[in-house]
Amino acid sequence: MRPEEITAPIRAHLGSDWRRNPDGTFDAKASRLKAEFEKHAKDLNVQSLKEYERLSYEVIRNPEHVFIQRVLNPQTKKYETNYIFVKNGVYVISNDEALAIQTCGRLKLDIESWLSELSENSQSAIVKLLGRRTTPAQPRKLEALIDEYDFRSIQDVEEMLKDFAEKHKDLFFYTVKNLRVMEKVDYIMGCISYDGKNATLFVNKEYEGTLISALQSFKNKIHLTKEDEKILAALWHEFIHLRTKNLFLYRSQLSKSEIYLIETITEFLARHTYDKFLKMLRPGTKPKHQKELVKDALGYKTFVRRFRYVLQRFKINEKEAVKELESILFEDGKNLRRRLRDWLMTKTDLTEIHCDVIINDIVNLEMSDEKFQKEVDEYYEISKRRKKRRLSS
Repeated sequence: MRPEEITAPIRAHLGSDWRRNPDGTFDAKASRLKAEFEKHAKDLNVQSLKEYERLSYEVIRNPEHVFIQRVLNPQTKKYETNYIFVKNGVYVISNDEALAIQTCGRLKLDIESWLSELSENSQSAIVKLLGRRTTPAQPRKLEALIDEYDFRSIQDVEEMLKDFAEKHKDLFFYTVKNLRVMEKVDYIMGCISYDGKNATLFVNKEYEGTLISALQSFKNKIHLTKEDEKILAALWHEFIHLRTKNLFLYRSQLSKSEIYLIETITEFLARHTYDKFLKMLRPGTKPKHQKELVKDALGYKTFVRRFRYVLQRFKINEKEAVKELESILFEDGKNLRRRLRDWLMTKTDLTEIHCDVIINDIVNLEMSDEKFQKEVDEYYEISKRRKKRRLSS
């Protein structure tokens, strides 16, 4: 067999699931997982169902040996194929037709004796497909936090985000308490804190699968699609909120336009800096689609487009703006309008009133983009004239 004919079927089992049955049905209660955990937890020294499930996926992902087992199903009277994965004395058996994990346990014999016994008991034929080591391997050092998780459900995402916020708690004013899936809402993701310490994150039901899939692809080092990067940038947007001091303390006191301004600057920063988020999850990551996402991502498209037009028209470098705006936004969740106005005044020769108008109209939904751009163009000409007078005086 060619190498790819060996590795492709093995990699297919990265999608195996405890909840999938060999007949193709799906057991949302994970009955088999729970039953096998009860049998093998003590031998494997695992304390929780989550730890047991995570161990099984780690064995499948990075096995030392792989075997193919052909076994007769006594119920259907048909032969089925199982893949047997072995690593560090732990084995996993997964049905190949349905990609359904059957069991995970610890070897109590050497591999050859165990396989012989298994073959005899199940009246099956077993063939070695892959053998990478003949001696027990040292546990692989995980590169990053994301390597500790397999993203099969939104609960897996929640656990990872809790750990991420805790690991980088020096960056955030809030910890992550939980992640909730919301139906029939008009936002993609959101967050709130009721006690000023713990935050609840939200994800729109329509994007739940996209988020899980993006994180699993990232974890498996599969190239992220543009849509994957968009949802991860949206997730980083919420973490930027968690970096903003007193945001939730003042939020109820803010007008809709003030909230829109916070969201605009947060989204602008998220698009420019979500690569840092990915690097915190896995060092060395370089997102492929970031230049495109700076122009067009999932959130607050009109507002960000207008804000970027202001920067471009007044020749304000976006990368420099990112550093300065991070400081302005993270400083406090209150009075952002005034602080943005003062910042814009330092970048132009406009008056306080001029800058107020521009800042307000960035989030003015009643104004068309065409009218907004015309207004900014007029203010740019005013700024040029004022600068000329200032330099000549």
